[in-house]
Amino acid sequence: MWVYLKTLEEKYEMVEKRLPVFAKLKARKGHDTIRDNFPRSWLDALAVPTAAINFRPLQTLVEQVD
Repeated sequence: MWVYLKTLEEKYEMVEKRLPVFAKLKARKGHDTIRDNFPRSWLDALAVPTAAINFRPLQTLVEQVD
């Protein structure tokens, strides 16, 4: 496991590993998910503007932010 994920999981309890129902504890089929609502909402708020970079001109995005 990456060191930063281990820190977020053990020390801050912000990330948790979710496994399928019948998976073993050491299975690699699981995925990490954000447990805390604040970072989850912050990342969700950034999802739309960062996706807009793919199809909007950068100057238009800068003007919109200003």
